Amino acid sequence: MGNDGGTIARRSEVVRLVGKSTKLDEKALRKVRFATCALTKQPLKAPLVGCGLGNIYNKESVVEYLLKPSKFGEAVFICPHLSKLRDVVDLQATFSPNYHPEAKRVTDTVTGSADVSRMVTPVICPVTLKEMNGSTSFEFNWACGCLYATCARTEVRGPGKAGGDDATCVVCGHRQEAPEADRVVVYPETEEELARAAKQLKARRDRQAADRKKAKKARKAAATGECDAALKTTKRRRLSTEAEPSTDPSKSARSVTLETA
Repeated sequence: MGNDGGTIARRSEVVRLVGKSTKLDEKALRKVRFATCALTKQPLKAPLVGCGLGNIYNKESVVEYLLKPSKFGEAVFICPHLSKLRDVVDLQATFSPNYHPEAKRVTDTVTGSADVSRMVTPVICPVTLKEMNGSTSFEFNWACGCLYATCARTEVRGPGKAGGDDATCVVCGHRQEAPEADRVVVYPETEEELARAAKQLKARRDRQAADRKKAKKARKAAATGECDAALKTTKRRRLSTEAEPSTDPSKSARSVTLETA
C-alpha cells in the first residue's frame, strides 16, 4: 500500500497522525494571529493600536481603512465597530529585539505565508518578558495604552501583598478611574471573555459620550460667563466715562454760559 515492500499502515496510525497535524495547525494559527495585524494580516510593526474588542492593529492600516474602507474589501464586515480614530487606543508595546517585521516568510498557512516554527514573536511583556504568542493571556489598559501579560499584575503585586493597588498600571503606574472597565483582554476567545469585551465597549462609549457632553456644557458655560464679564466691563467703562468731567473747551464754555443765564 505504501509502495515500500508490502507494509500496510494501520488505521489507528493514520487517525493519530491526522489529529496531531490538526493540533499543530491550531497552534500555528494562534501564533500567527497574535503576530499579525487583525485588519490586514500583515506582520505587526510600531506604532500599534488596540480596539475595545481586544484586537491589535498596525496604526497605519487603521488610518488607511478609515480614510478608504472600500480598499479593504470585506474588512468592513470584520470590524464594523471602527468608524473613527477614537475607537482605538495607541498601545505602549514592547517589541522583542530579535523581531524583524520584514523577515522572509516561506511556509504557507491559512492566513498567509509564515514560517511559524522560526517566527519570532513581535511583542513581549515588559514586566515578565513573556511572549505574546497566544499561549499566554495578554491585556492592555485603555487609559494609558500599556500592553502586558495578564499574570504581570499578580507577579508584581502578589496576592494580598503590598506593592500598589489594582487601580494602578503595573507598567507605568498610571492610576485608572475604572480599572475593571479599562482593562481589555487581547483576542478574547471564551464566551465569557467575548461578552465581557462587548459590555466593556458599550460602557466605555457611553462614558465617553457623557464626558463629551459634560465638557461641551462646561465650555458653553465658560463662554457665557466670559460674555457676561465682557458686557459688565464695557458697561462699567461707559458709566465711568460719562461720570468724568469734560475736558472739551466748547463744552465747558457752553456750561458756563448756561450757568450765567
